[in-house]
Amino acid sequence: MTVQRLTGARLTHIREPLTWSFKGSTVLIENEGQPIPADLADILVGEGFTPAQIEASWHLDELAGTLQLADIEVDDETIAKEVTIPISPAGHVRVDLGSRQYNIHPGSVENPGEAR
Repeated sequence: MTVQRLTGARLTHIREPLTWSFKGSTVLIENEGQPIPADLADILVGEGFTPAQIEASWHLDELAGTLQLADIEVDDETIAKEVTIPISPAGHVRVDLGSRQYNIHPGSVENPGEAR
């Protein structure tokens, strides 16, 4: 995985409308107007949140194969937390969080309809 491949890309869940859009140094996680699923929200922002969206700055550690999220905002409220999650290519470039997997569609942030 490289920064160039992730920048401007959309990550889409393989079975749900949940997306991660990487634009510049920011990632926006949305679920087509529905709350972010609790298991994902628990990992990214902690238990007790049912956010409509999560926005964060991101940094890819290419050597470690990890994606670091910081400056996390949940529905415009800042959360004092940093998160590091695994990311690796697997056919499609995919983030794997156990029961949740997301495919990356390079360069589709500006034209999300082209990603599916």
